[in-house]
Amino acid sequence: MIRHALPSLFCLALLAAPAVASGGVTRFAAGDGPAGVAVDPGGNVWVANTLANTITKFSSLGEPRGTYGAGPSPMGVAADRAGNVWVANPPSSVVTKLGGGGWTLGTYRVGAGARALTVDAFGAVWVANADDATVTKLAENGEVLGTFNVNARPVALAVDHEGCVWVACAYDNTVVELSPSGAPLGIFRVGNNPTGIAVDPEDNLWVANTNDYSLTRFTRRGMPIGTYQLEVPPGAIAITPQGEVCTASWAAGKVVHLNGAGKVVATFSVGAAPEFMALDPRDNLWVACGLNNCVARVALN
Repeated sequence: MIRHALPSLFCLALLAAPAVASGGVTRFAAGDGPAGVAVDPGGNVWVANTLANTITKFSSLGEPRGTYGAGPSPMGVAADRAGNVWVANPPSSVVTKLGGGGWTLGTYRVGAGARALTVDAFGAVWVANADDATVTKLAENGEVLGTFNVNARPVALAVDHEGCVWVACAYDNTVVELSPSGAPLGIFRVGNNPTGIAVDPEDNLWVANTNDYSLTRFTRRGMPIGTYQLEVPPGAIAITPQGEVCTASWAAGKVVHLNGAGKVVATFSVGAAPEFMALDPRDNLWVACGLNNCVARVALN
């Protein structure tokens, strides 16, 4: 396991690899099979290298700071308010917690196929367990606060401004709403194969319907606002503080940028198989591209 603060040989190789910029997109070499990505409170970017069982830390400028062990096949990544990094490990059904320096603080058992996670305003970590249709809530110290049933294949999570958790369930085309304590509040039908979800500044929900090539927007009360057709199948969603929407198309290798009204304003070629995304404080979008072994930085402004 790589736990030291000094650069590893892999990190030294990253330092030697120049960034490649094109069309508002700058690509930085990552590890083998990057998937999850998160930005910590200091603006550092963490990329889970799924096929290498590691996670790489980059500065806000894309400079590699270290590569560390992250458990088997790390997938989703989230950073908490203290700067700790939480990593979902689907094969072992655990979550690994790392300190800001890359050292392992603990591993915590969750449900089967832990895939995506998010951190709420109180520091609790919510984990989507894709293989057993549950969501687990962890305290900041890793204690399991509850495991809650949702619908089939939960693959993405979002927390609204009231602390409710929204879960995209890909296999039955629904979104499930949970209260801050995990109680079920509602089930809403969306499009075909929802794989991404996010909350905008007005507390509306945006859902990526991958097989329909569309985004659905609705209120917290489940009232539909609009459905927006795209030319590529959407996936993960990130929304800026200004309400602009970005969605990654794994199949097309692109990120589509829409304004708050659902109109496409730009499309970026980022690399092969973009899956997870995260925004930094400067509204740069960081996208892990699994088949190019890179993380792409998209300048939205």
